[in-house]
Amino acid sequence: MKRFITFFAALVCCITQPIIAQETTSFEATITDVRPHDQVRGFFIEPADPVAFVEIAATTLENPGTRIFDTDRSQRLSINELESGTRVLITGAFDGPSFIATEVVVLQRVQHIWLDGIVTEIVRDGPNSGQIILDSFYVERVDNRAPIYVDGLEIGAGPHPIADLLSRTTEPVVVSVSERDIFEHNGLFGRVDITTNTSQPVRSENENIISFQLPANVDDAIYIYPEREFALRQIPSIIPVTSETFFSDETQDQAEISFDAVPNWRAMTL
Repeated sequence: MKRFITFFAALVCCITQPIIAQETTSFEATITDVRPHDQVRGFFIEPADPVAFVEIAATTLENPGTRIFDTDRSQRLSINELESGTRVLITGAFDGPSFIATEVVVLQRVQHIWLDGIVTEIVRDGPNSGQIILDSFYVERVDNRAPIYVDGLEIGAGPHPIADLLSRTTEPVVVSVSERDIFEHNGLFGRVDITTNTSQPVRSENENIISFQLPANVDDAIYIYPEREFALRQIPSIIPVTSETFFSDETQDQAEISFDAVPNWRAMTL
């Protein structure tokens, strides 16, 4: 009889104990350090509120784990594809002191930029801060048959719709060239997308799409060749300089130099 009463009391205690549900929360943050191979996988974020470290749960038969998506949610990513500087939307809940993400969505990836050109101007705000104005060597060659789109609407083909737009607007004009070799294997781009009212001081490349801002002057922006092509030229790039910017001089066996030692009218690779 004593054993039966003990079991009954334990059963009642188990049933009547309130169940506390974990509260799910979502917030944006910037990844500062990724730990894909630690025993507890995850990444550190800024700002460190409501948590400094976000844990990534592994996928098991009982648990779907943390789902990581690219910007348009069309592609699943692994934690190895995340990098410091990436802006993300995090959804998850606390499990004791740990915050475990159920979903991570990339909002903005880190852009890796490669540029070379001539330094035309240097603005020095201090010994380790300022700006470098870099005029690019290159132009992007486009097939004359390439359709031209403005905010998703096709306005024609070839260089003339772009020249007409530049002559009529005072707003910044940014072009994205894509679909290289779509007409034939000649190295020319086969599509131009244009956006206005938004400036882009530095050229960017993403999955074979090159975007840059055109000069306001038509003659500076467009080169028309006698063959079946034309070329688009970007505005000089404005490169911010901070205390973390590293400079080296190829003429001195890649020796490190200070920002003060960077000369005007010198070829530079970024």
